[in-house]
Amino acid sequence: LHTDFLKFYILKFLFGKKLMGRIVLDVAQSTDIGKSGPVDSGFNVDYHDLNGSRFAYLRYAYVKLQNILPNTDMQLGQFSTPWIDYLNAIERTRFLAKTFLEQSYGVPSSDLGIALLGNVTRFLHYQVGIYNGEGFTENEVNKYKDISGRVALLPFAAHSSSTVQCLGLVGYGQYGVKESKDFRHRIGTALFYRLGKEITVGDCSVVKEEILSLNLQYLYGKDGSSSEEADTGLSAGLRWELPYKTFIIMNYRSFHDDKVSNGKSF
Repeated sequence: LHTDFLKFYILKFLFGKKLMGRIVLDVAQSTDIGKSGPVDSGFNVDYHDLNGSRFAYLRYAYVKLQNILPNTDMQLGQFSTPWIDYLNAIERTRFLAKTFLEQSYGVPSSDLGIALLGNVTRFLHYQVGIYNGEGFTENEVNKYKDISGRVALLPFAAHSSSTVQCLGLVGYGQYGVKESKDFRHRIGTALFYRLGKEITVGDCSVVKEEILSLNLQYLYGKDGSSSEEADTGLSAGLRWELPYKTFIIMNYRSFHDDKVSNGKSF
């Protein structure tokens, strides 16, 4: 622990204000974390004997080097995967359900990796990186890594009115290799609109006193050989803020995989 802190302060000395870090611990029951089999390779205890027990686990632990290139930061460690954090901000329904991509494909919300994130202009924002691919709840299963990224286009970002600034289109792509050495790739797109009193972050991930949020999402993905049928999904969501801290949420999700077609709404 002391060595880790020493390394951090050495980096802080080298990079000054350009360096920031984040460590987040979370607590969940063993059945919530998403693991199967033994809880950890260091425990010689059957997982099922610990059902219902609560564990502290590491959600985020990373450093960020700010402005290593013009308008570009670099993150290294365990941090949010490109799509899910951004869609959580748009949907704002995490307390009801995971994002559509998580629910459909089991894509992790956090993973070990290295990524670049920033913007080319006020209209184009991105995050692209190399990740382990299995997520923070699973051990690494092979030597291969996943490449994934997100690009958000905001054509009215420079408009003087916040009414249209957060009308945008965001796309996501992921390519990797599974434990069986079959490939996996996912593509996601979302058309979204957010209305609030003030846009506090340029990529519209933070909107102060949001009144309305709309999104329409489409997913496409394959696991295994290219001859297999693609998995597809469609989702539509609305969140409308009302007086006295109340709101209306409507969401419909339909996902079709190789063998099962289902629709879910809440």
